[in-house]
Amino acid sequence: MRHPSSRTCKNVVDLYTATFAPDSNGGPGYTYPSIPTTSQVRCSVQPDAFEIEDAQGRVTQDTGFKIFFTFKPSLKPRDKILWHDGTTTRTLFAEAVEDQAGRGGAWVVRASERQ
Repeated sequence: MRHPSSRTCKNVVDLYTATFAPDSNGGPGYTYPSIPTTSQVRCSVQPDAFEIEDAQGRVTQDTGFKIFFTFKPSLKPRDKILWHDGTTTRTLFAEAVEDQAGRGGAWVVRASERQ
């Protein structure tokens, strides 16, 4: 994959770093700052639909997202990404960060949406 053109990076996101904080029962919990760690980051957000089949053979279609950056974002799993999609702000959570070009030319973050 080649370095993405700045023309393709038309989306804007805000990035929030997750901080681990166990809940009252000792289970995993995460908190996020009230202001973004990094704001107004240009990128390209692409929907990525996939199907999941459970043990009973029922198929569910889910939509994740691939977010393309022209630099290595300082994201790790569970970090929050707010995507300003025109009139709607969508809350995404990072799952994995990948160097798609193999030489640092394009960084892809797989993310899922939570309501």
